[in-house]
Parts: sequence; structure tokens; C-alpha cells
Amino acid sequence: MKSAYRPGVESLEGKALLSGVTLPAVTSQTYQAVSRGVSHAISMLARSGDVERTETYLGNLAARLPQGKEQLLPRWSDDLTGFDPTRRGSAIATRNRMPRDLDSHVLTGAKLGEFRFVGPGSARFENTAKGNSTSVQGLGIDNSSSFEINFILTPRGGTGGST
Repeated sequence: MKSAYRPGVESLEGKALLSGVTLPAVTSQTYQAVSRGVSHAISMLARSGDVERTETYLGNLAARLPQGKEQLLPRWSDDLTGFDPTRRGSAIATRNRMPRDLDSHVLTGAKLGEFRFVGPGSARFENTAKGNSTSVQGLGIDNSSSFEINFILTPRGGTGGST
């Protein structure tokens, strides 16, 4: 009795791709939570002027994203060096840079294949990232819907592997 090869493809975080390589995923919910957290951090900074506390908070946010602590947090730390509590509008300038850093991190990471961006809103990054589909010999799967899609692939001939 031949057993059929049945890989699963899911659009959730940290699932194995058909190639056997596991890419971490950034969901739209995680992205939105981090984006809201950045806004909160800047509000906190404007009120308190406590750069160290804000940087710690941003470090926790960056840790929610693949390579966030290594790649995104240093950019946010650089943004914080421009903050001067005695200069009017300083927090606004900082607030304008940080969301761009976040978008750039997600876009670049998806484009370089470091992680996937999945879920509602992922189309925002798909046009230039082009790294959001899983392909096996001509089979392309893009899921920009809010539904999880599961596939069972059975090779022709039943020999295992993909054809």
C-alpha cells in the first residue's frame, strides 16, 4: 500500500513551507499592535521625557517581530537620540520617523525572505515584497484573505514528493 505525501500549508505564524524551510510570519494583527505601541511610546515620551523607559518599551515591541531587536530597535534608538524635551515639536518629529522604520523593516524583511507578512492588510506589502507566496514547481499560493486556507497535495503517481 502506497502512502500519499500530504504536506500542509497554513497562513499562520511559524509554519513550515512546502520546501521544508520554516519562515517566521508577521501577522497583520501583530503589525497593527506594534504600530499602536509605537504611537503609545511616543505619547509616553512626550509626557514623561523618559527616553530610557521609552527605549525599553520599544525593545519589547521590537521583540515581537522577527529580527526586530537586532534590526529595528537600533533604528528606533537612533530616532530617540533626536528627541529633546526642551525643543517644541521634538516628539512629533520622532513620531513621524518611527512608523516609517517599522514599515521599512516589515517590507524589507518580507522582500528578502526573512519572514512572511500574512493576514488582512498584507497586500499593502505584497506589491514590492513579492516574497509572500509559496511555490513548488509552478504551484503558487497567495492568501491575502482573512481566511485560513489548508491544502492537501497528492503527487501524481503516488510516489511521494512533488511533481
